[in-house]
Amino acid sequence: MISVKNIYKDFGSLRVLKGVSCEIEKGEKIVIIGPSGSGKSTFLRCMNLLEAPTYGEVWVDDDLVTPIDPYLHPDVIMASNTFQKLKASTGETDEALIAKIKKEDLLHEKHEGAAYKKLMKTLYKEHAMDINLVRQRIGMVFQQFNLFANLTVLDNITLAPMKLKGKSKTEAEERAYQLLERIGLRDKANVYPSTLSGGQKQRIAIVRALAMDPEIMLFDEPTSALDPEMVGEVLDVIKELAHSGMTMVVVTHEMGFAREVGTRLLFMDEGQILEEAPPAAFFANPKTDRAKEFLSKVL
Repeated sequence: MISVKNIYKDFGSLRVLKGVSCEIEKGEKIVIIGPSGSGKSTFLRCMNLLEAPTYGEVWVDDDLVTPIDPYLHPDVIMASNTFQKLKASTGETDEALIAKIKKEDLLHEKHEGAAYKKLMKTLYKEHAMDINLVRQRIGMVFQQFNLFANLTVLDNITLAPMKLKGKSKTEAEERAYQLLERIGLRDKANVYPSTLSGGQKQRIAIVRALAMDPEIMLFDEPTSALDPEMVGEVLDVIKELAHSGMTMVVVTHEMGFAREVGTRLLFMDEGQILEEAPPAAFFANPKTDRAKEFLSKVL
């Protein structure tokens, strides 16, 4: 469902991600763990372009949601070389040559199908997909809840389905009440977030994401801002969601949750994935010294 290819992310001179690649299949529960500052949350946020990768590509299903990265595609480099040869032989400006290519389809004979389309995207600096349309298929739950303080719980949940998916108020509210019933907070529909506990706010944030009927859910350390006694109630909701078959990627420091729910675990450090394994195998027999050191401190 999501394919991340050779992602680098720089913040100024600081390189946070260093060539990260990962394939996420439908129904998987990917858990990302590692020390603070290892790039886990940045990696997660690159999946829906809340952080735009500096280099590399992100694909959702078969849709490219980042600009094409020609360094990943020899066919694009070949096609670009053809473009440069045409430019040298004609002496025309880029704009004039691109217009000519569009009109006469000069490259199509040599570069069929996908490679030709990739070249077009490179030349015209186009994105393959509107990222906002892609984000409607990807639910996101943040550390700090990010509920709208001036809206009731019900309005928080119904806003996006009505604005983005065109649902009627009746349809959106019916779905909201179903989801609130599911997490035991139907009686909180008409209160404001300021009256809720941290655990209740996070459960509402999860429901708000689910109201868009996403294909995949991303969780960015969903319990890190909670008091310890509230962690369980939020993890229970996520576990129920996992058991229902939802595809999800979870960044967490909760090792018990990672062991119980994850189908695949990624261990990150210093902007790279150092290990990738089923949770049971990872916890029983980590392969790298860095993973062994990490587990010795957190278990």
